[in-house]
Amino acid sequence: MANTYANTVLQNARAWITPELEQKFERRKELSEATELFLYDRRFTIPNLAEIREATTQTTQAMYKIRKTFTKNTAKSCTRTGETGGSSYVNLTWSQLGFAVRHETKKYHGNELKGAQGLAYDFLEGEADFWWGTSGFESILIAYLEANRTQVAQDLADGTHFDWLGNPQFFYQVPNADSSRFYNYMITDMLINNYSGLLLELHNTGWSAEIAYDGAQGPANNVNTQFQFAANVKRFRTNLLTTPSYYMTEQFIIPTGGVTFLDWNDPLNRKGSDRGTMLWTTYESRFFPGIKFDLFVRYTCADTSANGGTTQDEVIDFEFTLNYSIVKQPSTVANETPIFKYMQLSP
Repeated sequence: MANTYANTVLQNARAWITPELEQKFERRKELSEATELFLYDRRFTIPNLAEIREATTQTTQAMYKIRKTFTKNTAKSCTRTGETGGSSYVNLTWSQLGFAVRHETKKYHGNELKGAQGLAYDFLEGEADFWWGTSGFESILIAYLEANRTQVAQDLADGTHFDWLGNPQFFYQVPNADSSRFYNYMITDMLINNYSGLLLELHNTGWSAEIAYDGAQGPANNVNTQFQFAANVKRFRTNLLTTPSYYMTEQFIIPTGGVTFLDWNDPLNRKGSDRGTMLWTTYESRFFPGIKFDLFVRYTCADTSANGGTTQDEVIDFEFTLNYSIVKQPSTVANETPIFKYMQLSP
């Protein structure tokens, strides 16, 4: 194995590229904000998130109250039997995603890059790649939105608003001519589906240019499209949406609280256990404070001479694991979800 730090072994005077410039260039990650959307409102169910995190086993079901249609009466009666609502549950599916960092102690001896600095760098880069790297958590969340978009929606069908396309598309199709009215019509669609209040939007990064342009068309312009930007929409961008060539952009619209992900830590990691050569603990995310990984640390001896160390080096392996369950608000209506997809046709 090539010495990954060979180019930094002490030589003559040398200057390091500043961390800010490294992050801007060599260490830049894929722009995507799906995790921020999912974390925007984490209220989901009973038991609440705090109780789920403290449970000794992973919660497997989430309860919710179901809608009830009451019988309408047209006359009074002394023998009327009342009706009551009910509850149901959804099964939670838990998954794991993680990464591992190896720290080889002796390869840092005589190296401009100090051990603590190198380890901190690896932790930060490892976690950044976890969220935004190839097959990272961001791509998992976006795949979840695509797979769980609603198959049930209403439209006005009046020829002036967006058309709901059923199987197999399951999205609202936006004519290019209506692109500048997108938010105006989209909010109407949500009202038709009985959703109001704050809406969350995940859109192609390219759509940001259209948002900036339409938002600048104020009262002094011949065509004023600025009015619709007063609407209650929280926007998030991503480079990870793959849009067919005949569409200009695509968006997911979700009423706030409609999706989130739950996280859980193994009781052994929460409690902490140190067995000398093995350690169980937790590690709080540097990018999303409050999210905690299970962290397992193992101390071994290994030959790292091929990597700038020695034949008998102290090696420490750090395994980071996120236990997570992606969830959406449940519905008793078959194939209905709070995830709405929009596709805008190209010019």
